[in-house]
Amino acid sequence: MFFPPVERIESTSGRGNRMPGERRSYSPKFREDAVSLVIDASRSIAAVAREVGVAEETLSNWVDAYRRDRADGRPPVSNQRATTETDSSDNRVVKRRQRRKSQSPTIADVAREAGVSTASVSRVLNGVQPLSPELIKAVQDASARLDFRINGVARALRVQRTQTIGVVVPNITYPFFPQLIQALEVHLRSEGFGMLLADSLDEVELEAERVDELLNRQVDGLIIGPCQMIASRNVVERASSRVRVVQFDRQSSPKTPYVGTNHSMAMKEIVDHLRGVGRRNFAYLGGHPNNGPAYERRRFYIEQMRGDPSRGRLYLGDFSFESGVEGASQIMRSWPEVDAIICGNDLIALGAIRGLSQFGLGVPGDVAVTGYDDTPYASLGHPGLTTVRQPLSGIAVEAVARLLGKRSDLQLKLPAELIVRESTTVAAAQQPTAQPAN
Repeated sequence: MFFPPVERIESTSGRGNRMPGERRSYSPKFREDAVSLVIDASRSIAAVAREVGVAEETLSNWVDAYRRDRADGRPPVSNQRATTETDSSDNRVVKRRQRRKSQSPTIADVAREAGVSTASVSRVLNGVQPLSPELIKAVQDASARLDFRINGVARALRVQRTQTIGVVVPNITYPFFPQLIQALEVHLRSEGFGMLLADSLDEVELEAERVDELLNRQVDGLIIGPCQMIASRNVVERASSRVRVVQFDRQSSPKTPYVGTNHSMAMKEIVDHLRGVGRRNFAYLGGHPNNGPAYERRRFYIEQMRGDPSRGRLYLGDFSFESGVEGASQIMRSWPEVDAIICGNDLIALGAIRGLSQFGLGVPGDVAVTGYDDTPYASLGHPGLTTVRQPLSGIAVEAVARLLGKRSDLQLKLPAELIVRESTTVAAAQQPTAQPAN
């Protein structure tokens, strides 16, 4: 590697084989660094003398003195009082050489390796404009050979972007959200973004803190499932004043882009299916309608039951398995004629099946049960659970597209899919009624 020569002062002595223009005196640190290139790097005195710009005789004297000092146990010359002060540029010459050997490769190194300009390398790495495939390949190959890595912090400071998106979920313990988060991470990564995940634990105050933490980390945007319809609105709109924000699955602010599921269509499919297998007396078992999905599923159940006595058969708890167990028992005590229970999510539905069994009723022999979300648990139990599969990949793709400004519509509700399993089917209904639990 080229090493720039030290600035020299013209000498008048011409003594010995001193280089023309050689400086008469050097700082102790400069002398020690030059000697280290000979001693530590096992290089010849002639090569090092040419590189740092001193006479061979001078460097040889320094090396001999160093070896004598080591033999006598004296400290290095840099620890002794310097007798001659020189310009600070002398001290940096050899240090620069050593530092370059230990530093990670730079864009300039990649440019030299690829045979292109540093501006071209920068354009390839940042993807800021169309470039020829040949140029891109040359830079990528050179980067791989040099094991070059982009300094993320420096890049963020330079372009004022971190290539990171914050994601806030209302409760990561709900089985639906890990699936949706995985889909979001895949599509963010395909667009060149990383993800920072935060859980609000269904608490608005904690949700506000999590959002502030992500914004303070300079995320480029925010994808959020607001934990409450009304109380979370201020959190969402305040964040929208600082970065681009998209709501997913749940909606709080009508002013902020939203992507979710068409729950009206999904509920109609559930009811049509149950009526198609001969069910007539319905009940709804769901969570408290303080968030968008819970509110819409209850609302669209009521709409589907217009003019039907089933319209008023509602039990609202939370979205847990335990709520399903308790809710099913309460429903059957209040309305023993019920032959189908529509549940607000899969956990509630699995709890309802347990509660019906404890009540001495079989599924689907006595009561059909449906869930919502098609989580992994839905297909593992017995009977398998009829449920609604939400368009997770579609939600992720459309949420990311709106975050990046690729879509202009404010709201999008995607169609879901009804997955029919044994908890509602006619064939399964022929199974014998379950015996009451002891």
